[in-house]
Amino acid sequence: MGITPSREDFVALEGYAKKSEEEHREIIQNAGIEITENDKEIAQFLEDYKTATNDMIQQKTLEMNEWA
Repeated sequence: MGITPSREDFVALEGYAKKSEEEHREIIQNAGIEITENDKEIAQFLEDYKTATNDMIQQKTLEMNEWA
């Protein structure tokens, strides 16, 4: 944290979100970015959080629909 990416970093990552996992790895490698173990742990935490949040939203939606 606390790293300020340069304009070149953003250009190198252009279109990243629309790419496949394999293309993600290639883009990151070509940009000279190394994924650390800490990065992997953060990514897993965010994925788990997203899943839990989506599950809670789905449950609340079902409950609200039952009341309607």
